[in-house]
Amino acid sequence: MTVETKSAGASQNGLSGASIALAPLALPLAQDQLDPRVVISMPSATLLDIEDGVSCLVFHSKLNTINAEITAMIRQSLEVTAATFDALVIANGAAHFSAGADIRDFLVAIRGKDWARIDQMETEFQGLMQELKCAKFPVVSCPVGMTFGAGCEISLHATLRLASSNTRAGLVETNVGLFPAGGGTKELALRAYARATDDAGGDPMAFLRQVFNLISAAKTSATAQEAIDMGLFSAATTPIEATRELVAPRAKQAALALIPGFVAKSRHNTIRAAGHAGIQSFKADLAQLVESGRISRYDAVIGEKIATVLCGGDVEAGTLVSEQTLLDLERDLFVELCQQPNTLERIEYMLKHGKPLRN
Repeated sequence: MTVETKSAGASQNGLSGASIALAPLALPLAQDQLDPRVVISMPSATLLDIEDGVSCLVFHSKLNTINAEITAMIRQSLEVTAATFDALVIANGAAHFSAGADIRDFLVAIRGKDWARIDQMETEFQGLMQELKCAKFPVVSCPVGMTFGAGCEISLHATLRLASSNTRAGLVETNVGLFPAGGGTKELALRAYARATDDAGGDPMAFLRQVFNLISAAKTSATAQEAIDMGLFSAATTPIEATRELVAPRAKQAALALIPGFVAKSRHNTIRAAGHAGIQSFKADLAQLVESGRISRYDAVIGEKIATVLCGGDVEAGTLVSEQTLLDLERDLFVELCQQPNTLERIEYMLKHGKPLRN
């Protein structure tokens, strides 16, 4: 089947505004080493050659949860694409892009009090997301259906997101007593500070509060447009394709359009942190929410960690803080939460009942 479609936003996201005939792109739902397009294949993920100098990474774990094998495949896909291809698409044939990280990996480490292992896992995933973000070639992700947690972080670090109208995206880690520490909190913080710089007043707190509310409440969108409206995805880099089966071929088209003159993003971003004053403002808000019964005391503990990352740590307001410092704060505070009994209770409850515990 070939479908003629017209995309919008050509000047911002590299997609042509003209009507172009596209055919759906068949993506494997399981490992298939007989597929002639296979470049690398593992039980949880496959890298395909989808022609014209574009590779395509496909997840096929249960609910496309991000496990150690998928993490390894992302790294290999970046290396192979850099050596052999001109662009990378991350797209899945299943109904959902990813339900998030496989929290069973963290549960084993938490029960074993292996804090060094958790720190290592987060360090590796953060580094991988930075490699994805700063790749010397375009990376286009395809968040469709559930795009939660670590799956959402993967999409956030891509050059472009080609979303579907049914995209349900969110950073949902607070539901298991944690917060996004694979670069997701950092990435939204950078965007908030950039918006404040563009704003005439330059005060980041209003933008940081929007991000804080999104993360702390584990908000998820019902559609791709809602993900944009609530500040999770950027409108300028998130075109939406209404026809689900055309998301992957449209992503390939977008990747090809980005190749000429592509410039890699810098790893050396800095912000003028809200610092101590910003953290104290968030703490006052959290205290009121606890007193009114709207959140639990442990929600406030998690909220303070999120606020600390967003505000660049306990420094003087206006202090220059690097992107790496935000990542270090993410990781350190994430490991601290892993050591709390309430987080273990939330993880075990989620795995047993499939819904969050508000302890």
